[in-house]
Amino acid sequence: MDHLQAAAIAYQALLSKEYHLSLGFKGKKTEIQLTFQKTEFKHLTGVQKLVDTVYPQMPADLFFEESLCGSITCNDLEASCFYLDMRNRLEQLKYLEFYLDANMQPFGWDLKRVPKGISRIHADYLLCENSALSEKAYIFLKERFSTGKKKTAKIADIHSHQHSISFFVSPHNYARNQVRYTLLLNRKIQEGAELLLYDFAEEKKKK
Repeated sequence: MDHLQAAAIAYQALLSKEYHLSLGFKGKKTEIQLTFQKTEFKHLTGVQKLVDTVYPQMPADLFFEESLCGSITCNDLEASCFYLDMRNRLEQLKYLEFYLDANMQPFGWDLKRVPKGISRIHADYLLCENSALSEKAYIFLKERFSTGKKKTAKIADIHSHQHSISFFVSPHNYARNQVRYTLLLNRKIQEGAELLLYDFAEEKKKK
Protein backbone atom coordinates (compact mmCIF):
# COMPACT_ATOMS: atom_id res chain seq x y z
CA MET A 1 0.00 0.00 0.00
CA ASP A 2 1.09 3.57 -0.66
CA HIS A 3 2.96 4.95 2.39
CA LEU A 4 0.86 8.13 2.56
CA GLN A 5 -2.44 6.29 2.43
CA ALA A 6 -1.21 3.72 4.96
CA ALA A 7 -0.24 6.54 7.32
CA ALA A 8 -3.65 8.21 6.90
CA ILE A 9 -5.50 4.95 7.60
CA ALA A 10 -3.40 4.34 10.71
CA TYR A 11 -3.93 7.92 11.89
CA GLN A 12 -7.67 7.71 11.32
CA ALA A 13 -7.75 4.83 13.81
CA LEU A 14 -6.18 7.15 16.42
CA LEU A 15 -8.86 9.84 16.08
CA SER A 16 -11.21 7.92 18.35
CA LYS A 17 -8.50 7.10 20.90
CA GLU A 18 -6.70 8.92 23.71
CA TYR A 19 -3.61 8.22 25.79
CA HIS A 20 -3.48 9.23 29.45
CA LEU A 21 0.10 9.41 30.71
CA SER A 22 1.09 9.94 34.33
CA LEU A 23 4.65 11.26 34.70
CA GLY A 24 6.63 11.61 37.91
CA PHE A 25 9.53 13.94 38.72
CA LYS A 26 10.95 14.72 42.17
CA GLY A 27 7.81 13.60 43.98
CA LYS A 28 5.43 15.54 41.72
CA LYS A 29 3.00 13.98 39.24
CA THR A 30 1.93 15.42 35.89
CA GLU A 31 -1.07 14.07 33.97
CA ILE A 32 -1.04 14.28 30.17
CA GLN A 33 -4.08 13.58 28.02
CA LEU A 34 -2.89 12.94 24.47
CA THR A 35 -5.55 13.42 21.79
CA PHE A 36 -5.56 13.47 17.99
CA GLN A 37 -7.21 15.65 15.34
CA LYS A 38 -7.32 15.01 11.61
CA THR A 39 -6.10 18.55 10.89
CA GLU A 40 -2.78 17.62 12.56
CA PHE A 41 -2.03 14.74 10.18
CA LYS A 42 -0.69 17.01 7.46
CA HIS A 43 2.03 18.46 9.66
CA LEU A 44 2.99 15.05 11.02
CA THR A 45 3.72 13.79 7.50
CA GLY A 46 6.31 16.54 7.01
CA VAL A 47 4.65 17.75 3.81
CA GLN A 48 5.33 21.36 4.83
CA LYS A 49 8.90 20.74 3.66
CA LEU A 50 7.74 20.39 0.04
CA VAL A 51 7.82 24.12 -0.64
CA ASP A 52 8.01 23.57 -4.41
CA THR A 53 4.53 21.97 -4.46
CA VAL A 54 0.95 23.03 -3.69
CA TYR A 55 0.63 20.69 -0.69
CA PRO A 56 1.97 22.97 2.09
CA GLN A 57 -0.84 25.45 1.25
CA MET A 58 -3.58 22.83 1.01
CA PRO A 59 -6.16 22.94 3.85
CA ALA A 60 -5.12 20.39 6.47
CA ASP A 61 -8.48 18.58 6.63
CA LEU A 62 -8.59 18.28 2.82
CA PHE A 63 -5.04 16.92 2.70
CA PHE A 64 -5.99 14.24 5.23
CA GLU A 65 -9.15 13.20 3.34
CA GLU A 66 -7.34 13.13 -0.02
CA SER A 67 -4.52 11.05 1.48
CA LEU A 68 -7.02 8.68 3.10
CA CYS A 69 -8.86 7.94 -0.13
CA GLY A 70 -5.67 7.72 -2.21
CA SER A 71 -6.25 10.85 -4.30
CA ILE A 72 -2.84 12.10 -3.15
CA THR A 73 -0.06 9.49 -3.11
CA CYS A 74 3.67 9.27 -2.50
CA ASN A 75 4.15 9.45 -6.26
CA ASP A 76 2.71 12.96 -6.15
CA LEU A 77 4.96 13.98 -3.27
CA GLU A 78 8.06 12.45 -4.85
CA ALA A 79 7.84 15.05 -7.62
CA SER A 80 9.25 17.55 -5.10
CA CYS A 81 12.97 18.21 -4.91
CA PHE A 82 12.62 18.08 -1.11
CA TYR A 83 10.85 14.71 -0.78
CA LEU A 84 13.87 13.01 0.79
CA ASP A 85 13.66 15.51 3.67
CA MET A 86 10.31 14.01 4.73
CA ARG A 87 10.45 10.43 3.47
CA ASN A 88 11.65 8.78 6.70
CA ARG A 89 9.10 10.67 8.77
CA LEU A 90 6.25 9.72 6.43
CA GLU A 91 7.20 6.05 6.19
CA GLN A 92 7.35 5.74 9.99
CA LEU A 93 4.10 7.59 10.69
CA LYS A 94 1.94 4.51 10.26
CA TYR A 95 3.68 3.01 13.31
CA LEU A 96 2.77 5.90 15.63
CA GLU A 97 0.21 3.90 17.64
CA PHE A 98 2.68 1.04 18.05
CA TYR A 99 5.25 3.37 19.62
CA LEU A 100 2.69 5.02 21.90
CA ASP A 101 1.65 1.57 23.12
CA ALA A 102 5.28 0.66 23.80
CA ASN A 103 5.73 2.80 26.96
CA MET A 104 8.43 5.15 25.75
CA GLN A 105 10.76 6.92 28.18
CA PRO A 106 9.48 10.47 28.96
CA PHE A 107 11.60 13.59 29.28
CA GLY A 108 10.90 17.26 29.74
CA TRP A 109 11.85 19.22 26.61
CA ASP A 110 13.93 22.37 26.97
CA LEU A 111 15.43 23.95 23.85
CA LYS A 112 18.07 25.63 25.99
CA ARG A 113 19.52 22.17 26.71
CA VAL A 114 19.73 21.16 23.04
CA PRO A 115 23.18 21.34 21.38
CA LYS A 116 23.35 24.07 18.75
CA GLY A 117 22.26 22.97 15.29
CA ILE A 118 20.49 19.78 16.43
CA SER A 119 16.89 20.93 16.70
CA ARG A 120 14.60 23.93 17.09
CA ILE A 121 11.47 21.92 17.86
CA HIS A 122 9.01 23.76 20.08
CA ALA A 123 7.48 21.24 22.46
CA ASP A 124 6.94 20.56 26.17
CA TYR A 125 7.75 16.86 26.51
CA LEU A 126 9.76 14.21 24.68
CA LEU A 127 9.04 10.48 24.49
CA CYS A 128 12.05 8.36 23.53
CA GLU A 129 11.89 4.76 22.32
CA ASN A 130 13.32 2.26 24.80
CA SER A 131 15.75 0.60 22.42
CA ALA A 132 19.45 -0.23 22.21
CA LEU A 133 19.45 0.70 18.52
CA SER A 134 21.35 3.79 17.41
CA GLU A 135 18.25 5.03 15.59
CA LYS A 136 15.33 5.59 17.95
CA ALA A 137 11.78 6.84 17.59
CA TYR A 138 11.08 10.23 19.18
CA ILE A 139 7.69 11.78 19.87
CA PHE A 140 7.50 15.45 20.84
CA LEU A 141 4.41 16.53 22.80
CA LYS A 142 3.10 20.08 22.90
CA GLU A 143 0.42 21.27 25.31
CA ARG A 144 -2.90 22.35 23.84
CA PHE A 145 -3.94 23.83 27.16
CA SER A 146 -3.16 23.23 30.81
CA THR A 147 -5.22 23.14 34.00
CA GLY A 148 -2.89 22.83 36.97
CA LYS A 149 -1.09 19.50 36.78
CA LYS A 150 -3.38 18.06 34.09
CA LYS A 151 -2.16 18.68 30.55
CA THR A 152 -3.99 18.09 27.28
CA ALA A 153 -1.38 17.52 24.61
CA LYS A 154 -0.88 16.97 20.92
CA ILE A 155 2.12 15.86 18.86
CA ALA A 156 4.36 18.83 17.98
CA ASP A 157 6.39 19.56 14.83
CA ILE A 158 9.17 17.24 13.72
CA HIS A 159 11.76 19.96 13.48
CA SER A 160 10.36 22.35 15.36
CA HIS A 161 -2.91 20.79 24.95
CA GLN A 162 -2.06 24.22 22.34
CA HIS A 163 -1.89 22.16 19.05
CA SER A 164 -0.27 18.57 18.31
CA ILE A 165 2.78 16.11 18.29
CA SER A 166 5.86 15.49 16.17
CA PHE A 167 7.14 12.02 15.43
CA PHE A 168 10.18 10.63 13.66
CA VAL A 169 13.02 8.14 13.82
CA SER A 170 16.51 9.63 14.02
CA PRO A 171 20.13 8.73 14.86
CA HIS A 172 20.39 11.97 16.89
CA ASN A 173 20.07 11.57 20.65
CA TYR A 174 17.42 14.21 21.32
CA ALA A 175 17.12 13.08 24.96
CA ARG A 176 20.69 14.10 25.80
CA ASN A 177 20.79 16.78 28.52
CA GLN A 178 17.00 16.70 28.94
CA VAL A 179 15.28 16.14 32.30
CA ARG A 180 14.25 12.49 32.68
CA TYR A 181 10.77 11.76 34.01
CA THR A 182 9.41 8.45 35.34
CA LEU A 183 6.50 6.93 33.44
CA LEU A 184 4.05 6.01 36.20
CA LEU A 185 1.03 5.02 34.13
CA ASN A 186 0.18 4.67 30.45
CA ARG A 187 -3.52 4.20 29.76
CA LYS A 188 -5.22 3.96 26.38
CA ILE A 189 -8.88 4.94 25.99
CA GLN A 190 -10.73 3.40 23.05
CA GLU A 191 -14.42 2.73 22.47
CA GLY A 192 -15.18 3.95 25.97
CA ALA A 193 -12.94 1.34 27.58
CA GLU A 194 -9.63 1.91 29.36
CA LEU A 195 -6.66 -0.33 28.61
CA LEU A 196 -3.79 -0.20 31.09
CA LEU A 197 -0.57 -0.40 29.09
CA TYR A 198 1.90 0.24 31.89
CA ASP A 199 1.85 0.59 35.68
CA PHE A 200 5.17 1.54 37.30
CA ALA A 201 4.06 0.34 40.75
CA GLU A 202 3.11 -3.09 39.42
CA GLU A 203 6.33 -3.40 37.41
CA LYS A 204 8.34 -2.49 40.50
CA LYS A 205 6.68 -5.31 42.47
CA LYS A 206 7.87 -7.82 39.88
CA LYS A 207 11.54 -6.90 40.40
